[in-house]
Amino acid sequence: MKIFISFIGANDAGKLLNKEDEGSILTILQERKFDKIYLLHNTGAVVKKTDITYLMIAEYLKSEIIKNNYCLEENIIIDELTFENVADYIDVFPKLLNYLENSFSEQFLKEHQLYVGISSGTPAMTTSWILLSESDTLPLKLIRSVEKQYEKENKRVFDVDLLTGTKEKIERLKAYESRIGGKTKYNPFTVFDTLNLDKQQQEMAKSDNPILIVGETGVGKEVLAKTIHSCSSRNKHQIIALNCGGLSENIIESELFGHEKGAFTGATERKDGIVAVHQNGTLFLDEINSLPLSIQSKLLRFLENGEFRKLGSSKVENSRIRIIGASNEDLKQLVTEGKFREDLYYRLRYFELFIPPLRERKEQIPHLIQVLSSNRNITLDFTEQAIQELQAHRYNGNIRELKIIIERLSLYKDKMIDNQIIKNVLSDFKAELKYADIEIPSELHGKAFKLLRQMLTNAALNQTNGNTFAAAKILGVTHPSIKKYSEEEI
Repeated sequence: MKIFISFIGANDAGKLLNKEDEGSILTILQERKFDKIYLLHNTGAVVKKTDITYLMIAEYLKSEIIKNNYCLEENIIIDELTFENVADYIDVFPKLLNYLENSFSEQFLKEHQLYVGISSGTPAMTTSWILLSESDTLPLKLIRSVEKQYEKENKRVFDVDLLTGTKEKIERLKAYESRIGGKTKYNPFTVFDTLNLDKQQQEMAKSDNPILIVGETGVGKEVLAKTIHSCSSRNKHQIIALNCGGLSENIIESELFGHEKGAFTGATERKDGIVAVHQNGTLFLDEINSLPLSIQSKLLRFLENGEFRKLGSSKVENSRIRIIGASNEDLKQLVTEGKFREDLYYRLRYFELFIPPLRERKEQIPHLIQVLSSNRNITLDFTEQAIQELQAHRYNGNIRELKIIIERLSLYKDKMIDNQIIKNVLSDFKAELKYADIEIPSELHGKAFKLLRQMLTNAALNQTNGNTFAAAKILGVTHPSIKKYSEEEI
């Protein structure tokens, strides 16, 4: 079924206003055949400087349509819409859309074709029809008529081609969106800017509860911890950082909780720990994933009730220091492997913030360059191609690597930095990372993947003569992962 729908304009009044031209609607109906016709008019509206209402014009058009056998009487519908301002498409568009959605079901529009006359009515009405068609909101075909002096080859009715190709663009966007899984929803637990927190993240910062920060090495976990501390009520006190990786069990416990004289070899005098000395501040525990299990149990007890004992002492003391932990590994996986206490994991992650690697937020690189440059009180000028070259780099070392690159580029602060300079600076990093393009996709599973991962890890270890730190750098993974990957059961 072919359906025609149009607003009624003053030019459609024809004989009612003693006009020779029959108007747009009747002109279209002379050249095109339709099974059903809808005539829309504005409630109570009157043609300027006359007493003729648009409803009267609608009735006149209906009689002319019947008389000329353009359509059966029962298939001619006159409907009214009420507009406060017919000259404003912001008023017209939503009311027109609501009318169409109520009048024609989605299934009906799939089975039948809706043609729209856009030459009648106000410019705002025409604009609304075009918006509906161009945006593919509804499946409409637009047609227009011209006055007699503009007819071509005895033809006055023409199809309206799409103006901007919006439909095709939207279809391409829909196809792309389906490939990437749709628009990513806002997640307040993902931090893209470690220096500036949004409102919800600031509320987390104000809390005294523990926070767990997760992200690859070099993404800025300590920077985020300092930002959280600065947003908290503890910002008048210090934030103390302790790296848990590479320290012995006794040293870590002593640093955290203190020790009595003679508690272990080398303990020649009594010492207060961080939690006692800085109990009104914040403690940042970096690489908390490396914390020995024995210390994990003591940290858990402290988090639960604020109680601790110095190494070598039986006296129970209290502290209200706030804990922010950071991990460059998936703690949940370590829990599964029995390398991290499950109860401590859930106690730490009262709030868990994730910092994506720099390669997943390269659009931030121009801003980060500006921040890192201003920190050194220098201004760097880049060509557009140079910025693109920087954004194409992989950044296995994340922000830390970008910071080193900026340090090297500071040598060129008095000249425009082009893409050749960038290539020269980056070539040094690429030379060190012979396997820089190798990425171990942690989202894959199965024996085939584990075998591949083990082969790559062992190849990197062979390349570096067993140097686990260098192997980790080659593969772009964390240092603790190397041993786990090289020895995992297949």
